[in-house]
Amino acid sequence: MNNLATAYNTQNISFLNLGSDNINNDSYYSASFSFSSSSYQNLYNQLVATNSKNNSINIYLLGDNCNLNGGQASGIPGNACVVGGSYSSQNGFPNAGTSVQPFVSSLVTAHEVGHCLGLYHTFETYFGSEFVNESNCTTAGDLVCDTPAESPNYRWEDNSNCQWLISLTDSNGQNYSPDPHNIMGYTRPSCLQYITGGQGTRIRSVLGSSSTLSGLIATPTITGPTVVCSSAYYAVSPSCSSVTWSSSNPNGLSVNSSTGAATRVNNYNGQVTVTATVSGGGCSTSVSQNVWVGQPGSPLSLNKNINNPPFCVGATVIASINPVGGASSYSWVSNNLSMLEASGSSTYVNLQAIASGTCTFSVTVSNTCATTGKSYFTSIQDCSGGGGMYMTSYPNPSSTTMTVSVTDSLSKGNEGFLPQPYQLSLFNHFGNTVYSVQSDLRTIQLPVGSLPPGIYYLNVFYKEAVLRKQVVIER
Repeated sequence: MNNLATAYNTQNISFLNLGSDNINNDSYYSASFSFSSSSYQNLYNQLVATNSKNNSINIYLLGDNCNLNGGQASGIPGNACVVGGSYSSQNGFPNAGTSVQPFVSSLVTAHEVGHCLGLYHTFETYFGSEFVNESNCTTAGDLVCDTPAESPNYRWEDNSNCQWLISLTDSNGQNYSPDPHNIMGYTRPSCLQYITGGQGTRIRSVLGSSSTLSGLIATPTITGPTVVCSSAYYAVSPSCSSVTWSSSNPNGLSVNSSTGAATRVNNYNGQVTVTATVSGGGCSTSVSQNVWVGQPGSPLSLNKNINNPPFCVGATVIASINPVGGASSYSWVSNNLSMLEASGSSTYVNLQAIASGTCTFSVTVSNTCATTGKSYFTSIQDCSGGGGMYMTSYPNPSSTTMTVSVTDSLSKGNEGFLPQPYQLSLFNHFGNTVYSVQSDLRTIQLPVGSLPPGIYYLNVFYKEAVLRKQVVIER
């Protein structure tokens, strides 16, 4: 993990160790490294399928004395790689001299992980040879423009001081000047050091577009409660090597900069932003979480005047308040059930007028710390003009058809018709008439399927009375 950090941290790319296990199989350890050998490739495929974990890069590390003497990624990009053996003259590296350098403990592992993340060799020719002048750097070579062009003939042609032992030119006659320290080249392990900014950009692009690597990006988030009554503890997941904590209001919520321990101070009630600045391991960023401290805020006024137009007996009105800061629950009640019914478990309340008079209803808002509330006044009027008239509508809410019934308890005669016609109008919340009809039917069907969802106002003008009701259309 330290070697991965060395190679990638400068580009703000970090890795999380999700665990390890052992595979005891001599066949993998003694397999001869040969891309052209079908038996080796079959064995390689078996190995990278063993104990493979989703949403991760599976790195298989063999011993320093195994027969692999190199590494192989499952693809570019890929989700697995294998590294093993050592760099030495005995293992076929002619310029190694007396040096013996294990591959596993070097940046060769970072090299193979680079392939998994979408990086090609700096001497890649699959897309064509890259010119020294970089004029074709976006379409040839390793497809990265800030890595110098390189010929495949430079592979392993370096000395112990990381200097090239050969000098070659491209097809334009310009001298190559490869970077012996780029981890995606082929130089002795002790020469490998870093990737470039362009390679880091390519990795991020591949991570964002490759289905093979989907689910591989871990974005730091803050874990901990969203409501603090007295104290709490916050952490960053996944963890990074260094985290510094801060509070947007230390006089309301004090947060220990090192441990993430938070304490409410000065009996503060209100919102505070907790921020974690993470660094190290490539996790250089800041993440924040809004936290409510103490009891909920105080409910505000209703978002509509329920007494204008008049709140009539038999009418239903839906009213609301703005969300209350820190509230996790809402409860509405009437203080006079013989006059008004009030129900609701959110910022909305459904009010049903039963009898005329004045009364109050209230909302209680709570969180894990405390409870607050507010009462509201309403005046219910008898809008029937003394004639025993009222209106009902159902279903409410409606989606396709709404049934409206107008009752005149003093009228006699044909039960299906009223003694005189009424004017029915439906208004939207802008006050515009969206439907209007004149009828003497006691029950009528309103087609509402073509109307946009929302709150509407149903008015019936009959005799000397104006009957009003709030209705809702939904989809």
